[in-house]
Amino acid sequence: TTLLGYAKIPDPDYLIAITRAYNNYVYEEWLKFNPRFKSVALMPMMDVDESIKEMRRCVTELGYKGVFLSAVGFGLLGEKRYDPFYAEAEKLGTAVVVHGGHATAESQRYTKFIQRHTIGFPVSNMMQMMHMTYEGVYEKFPTLRVGYLEAGCTWVPYLLNRMDEEWEKRGEFETPNCKKLPSEYIKGGNVFIHAEPGEELIPEVIRVMGTNRLFYASDWPHWDNEYPESLYHIWERSDLTEEQKKGILRDNALEMYDMKNGS
Repeated sequence: TTLLGYAKIPDPDYLIAITRAYNNYVYEEWLKFNPRFKSVALMPMMDVDESIKEMRRCVTELGYKGVFLSAVGFGLLGEKRYDPFYAEAEKLGTAVVVHGGHATAESQRYTKFIQRHTIGFPVSNMMQMMHMTYEGVYEKFPTLRVGYLEAGCTWVPYLLNRMDEEWEKRGEFETPNCKKLPSEYIKGGNVFIHAEPGEELIPEVIRVMGTNRLFYASDWPHWDNEYPESLYHIWERSDLTEEQKKGILRDNALEMYDMKNGS
């Protein structure tokens, strides 16, 4: 929880050190003692070369199942400087997860946490999904698996419609690395979205995205999480099929983290 703001650390050496220390801590305290525990590793994306080294170490030596990027603090994640990182993640077969944050400019800083928390997380993930799609991340790395965390899922259909409309009008000139409708990358590719149990429009998102792209997250250990009750909130919904519920609660996360074979 404390390290959710790690991307705002201005000192690159300190950022590299603290992410490596955190990844070591999780391995030493959890991963090496019980194979049921899985984790994603923090990446110091201010330094792409160091991030690639740390990703290799965490995935190949420590058994991490993915890498964690903050949606706020590392600029726009579709920038070309990040291409070598995505190429290595695709080569390793590891998931890249993007976690929402408070994405308001200094001149528009909200004065209350409820205001930042309401709008910041979905907006920051929308910014990154849009940029990564337009700049060709999903075109250049077609087997790269990417998840967008802690922003809900009901913003996705709106953004896909918006991106498609803009691409049809301006894409040929402004987004040369986006070769097809943006929604085709998101709906037909390897992009996964965290769904909040109480979102009323989950069935509509499934209609747009497909059955196998939404996954559950408990938000533990934050004080405002509803685990384990949130599991039942999904399982007892009458507007989802049993297959859709199993997908959200289990199968889709296993696919995102490449764990369907039990690894």
